[in-house]
Amino acid sequence: MTDPTRPATRTVRTAAPRLLATTIAAATLTALGTVTATAAPTPACTPVMVLGIPGSTEGAAHHPGSTQAREVYGATVADAVAGARAGSDHPVIAEAVSYPAVLSLNFTDGKYTASKDTGYARTYHTLHTWARACPESRFALIGYSQGAHIAGDLAQTILHEHTPIAPDRLAGALLLADPGFVGYGARTQALRYDAKTNTFTPVDSGRAGPAPRVSFDEDDPVYSICFVGDIVCTPGTSVELHGRYATATYAPTGRSAAYTYGQLMAAEEQW
Repeated sequence: MTDPTRPATRTVRTAAPRLLATTIAAATLTALGTVTATAAPTPACTPVMVLGIPGSTEGAAHHPGSTQAREVYGATVADAVAGARAGSDHPVIAEAVSYPAVLSLNFTDGKYTASKDTGYARTYHTLHTWARACPESRFALIGYSQGAHIAGDLAQTILHEHTPIAPDRLAGALLLADPGFVGYGARTQALRYDAKTNTFTPVDSGRAGPAPRVSFDEDDPVYSICFVGDIVCTPGTSVELHGRYATATYAPTGRSAAYTYGQLMAAEEQW
């Protein structure tokens, strides 16, 4: 996968060096406003529609009644959605998926598996409903931590099984700290964190996470990032790094990792 130094627009995805010289342009933060935590009625159709999947202990299940974006999405997904909106040429509808979001670092644990499977089922069902109601729209998934696990699993279902939408209707999938991170690969990017400056640098390395998935193909519209040493997406032990996706910044723009890659995805996939 390319990093934020790749040009922000393109016409055809091709294999390219992971580090290029041009920086992505900074953009003004788009206000998220209030959001809906469940996906039941289908919102107004837009060219691209986003489902945001919060991480463990985040989302509506842990903030009942809230309409604040950083509570219903979680701070990381909220930042990524804002970045995606900034990178799009059109209005982008986004809603958060509500699911149990049970915390566990044992990714085969029964409670974690049940939580993840519930999140997957709700996201799948919502995507199916939206796709039928909005036949001209494309759809994107943005997930953090357990939410990235769900988004990655569903992206592979779409790309390999062509359900609940056809692959050409997948506008992108952004996986932030995915337990299924595969290390160095076509659609992955490891990030090195600098504690002195609170910034990150894309690096051409990366070790697989604790529950690595099958690798995505070079042409898949998937963007998977992981801080080297993150306890969830690498063999690392750092809980602190796992919480840095909405706070560590990309020095050329001052934007967070989540915002930067949300914006990059929307620009590259021509939202």
